[in-house]
Amino acid sequence: MLQGGGATAISRPNGEFTLDSLPSGTQALEVRKLGYAAADVPVELSSNEPARATVTLGDFIPTLEVMRVEAAQDKALSKVGYLERKNTGMGYFMDGKMINHESLSFSDVMRVAPGLRISPVGDGRSYVISDSRSASNGCVNFYVDGTLWQTLQPGDIDQYVRPQELVAIEVYHGSQAPPQFTPPGQGSCAAIVAWTVARVRPDNNATKRKP
Repeated sequence: MLQGGGATAISRPNGEFTLDSLPSGTQALEVRKLGYAAADVPVELSSNEPARATVTLGDFIPTLEVMRVEAAQDKALSKVGYLERKNTGMGYFMDGKMINHESLSFSDVMRVAPGLRISPVGDGRSYVISDSRSASNGCVNFYVDGTLWQTLQPGDIDQYVRPQELVAIEVYHGSQAPPQFTPPGQGSCAAIVAWTVARVRPDNNATKRKP
């Protein structure tokens, strides 16, 4: 995924991937794979010739397990506007113990959210999240750390967002969604906004014990 740009691709079995129609200049790639730590890689893009980037992912290290400090986490959530939106009473919000970090996938986490339908697709190992309250096609727009997720295959959000990384989730149906989570012409679609430790990081100094 191109950071801040919304361009997304899923790699082929050999690990190769292609992103096109990107802006020139210094950009950052965010790469994720289940079971591995996320990686951010800088890349110089030019309209004159293709750019290549090789990414190596390290082992996944669980974050915020023991030394979780809720006050510091609330401060981080406040910075992205989560707490302000939660206080309006519009939508459904999940944070803290409401999120089952032991779930196998993001779609499993969302099974407890009202108004959503989790349905198997293809071989039955992938699941699609749809809006059960919609009278039309049940469309859902996903936002990961504030950026619109570009769905390439049904259920591919499960390959990108890990339950262990989730800090907070917002769910909106139709007109409930704030303007920043409503793509043009899709006001009737539900919106699911996932905030992860990649964006919402409590102050590390606040997690240290005082002597």
